[in-house]
Amino acid sequence: MQRWAYYAAIPLSLIFAGIARSNSSIARWGLLLLALIFIANSIFGIYHAGAEWKFWPGPSTCSGGLGDGLPTLTNEPVVRCDEAAIRILGLSLAGWNAVICAGLAAVGLKGASRKI
Repeated sequence: MQRWAYYAAIPLSLIFAGIARSNSSIARWGLLLLALIFIANSIFGIYHAGAEWKFWPGPSTCSGGLGDGLPTLTNEPVVRCDEAAIRILGLSLAGWNAVICAGLAAVGLKGASRKI
């Protein structure tokens, strides 16, 4: 689900980039919208990374007592959301997503606040 912000932001940013040349107020609102999308995704990344670090419980659908009790009826592997698959420089991919989205939100807010 953390990819959804990028799926929305990429086409929106292309649309707003095309409009920005002729209408600066729409460009400003577009940057604010993109910043809000990335702020929300950063919060979601912080939540996911916190569940991986066991700061709080993750969603019951992919963490906790998975594998306990009855077996699953499918042969699909269970992907746990409370364990990091990989850590890079101490942060999981969810943690890096939170950092990157916070940076992109800051760029959007900075651009929206500029006088044109």
